Amino acid sequence: MRSNRFIVSILLCLCAATGFAQAEKWGMNRPYIDDKLFHMGFQIGLNYAGFGVSTVSSENDVRVSGSIPGFHVAFVGDLRLHKNVNLRFCPGLQFISDRMLSFDTIDISNTKHTVHVMSIPINIPLYLKISANREANYRPYVIAGGGASFNVNQYGEKDIVGLKIYDAFCEIGFGVDIYLPWFKLCPEITYRIGFLNQYASIKDGERKLYPATPVPDPDRISRLTNQCICLTFNFE
Repeated sequence: MRSNRFIVSILLCLCAATGFAQAEKWGMNRPYIDDKLFHMGFQIGLNYAGFGVSTVSSENDVRVSGSIPGFHVAFVGDLRLHKNVNLRFCPGLQFISDRMLSFDTIDISNTKHTVHVMSIPINIPLYLKISANREANYRPYVIAGGGASFNVNQYGEKDIVGLKIYDAFCEIGFGVDIYLPWFKLCPEITYRIGFLNQYASIKDGERKLYPATPVPDPDRISRLTNQCICLTFNFE
């Protein structure tokens, strides 16, 4: 008789614990999505790119005068290492619309010439994502990593400044997981900086410029490095 009471007591405790756990999950969208060992998704976003510029002379006669925002798309592969740590592989294609370099003239006319530089890099990055504990349907995180990129659009026939093919970069940022009823939306902001010199001198025979276009001297540039701010929306 006592054994039966003991068994009933154990069952009641288990039911109470289960009910409490369900009460904790009540009102939470997709409560078990973060328990998967591996999941996939995709990302789309906007980027605003620039250059770090070093010139041959000490005078700052070449500078970035503006940029037109571009966009990027990528796949997401996410591996769960710990309940708060994930390893992410996000290969993708980035369309950098326009970066404008302003050349000051050396003569007394004080005019400026603007050169437009376009590029389309394929990025192959690896990130470490460190998340806080989930609160309701939100979970903030920081992300850091780096990788390699391959520019498939070096320069055209009318370009004055060319870019090299390969680059290596590091990236750091932050975001928040938003748990929706059907999927997880993760908006994030990151800053990316390249390590390698991207300036490629174009020989005169490779330039076919418009005859009326005044030509600044691109060899006043000694070093160009990629810089980029990205606003990305992850769908997982």
